[in-house]
Amino acid sequence: MGQQHLFETKTQLEKLSKLGNPLLKANKIVNWEIFRKPIEETIHSKDPTHGGRPPYDIVLMFKIVMLQQWCGL
Repeated sequence: MGQQHLFETKTQLEKLSKLGNPLLKANKIVNWEIFRKPIEETIHSKDPTHGGRPPYDIVLMFKIVMLQQWCGL
């Protein structure tokens, strides 16, 4: 694989969109926000007033786990 160019990533994303990117289709089909409340009720997160790095968004992390399952990772 050769060196990536400055706009190569954008070009690849445009090509995927034209071909029917399955991630974009999933975002149109699935209302991810309906999972936020049940996940937040289940996960015991640390108190944010104690400092430390803020956590990633719970819905984003859920999407990552679902992608892993769908792609067999």
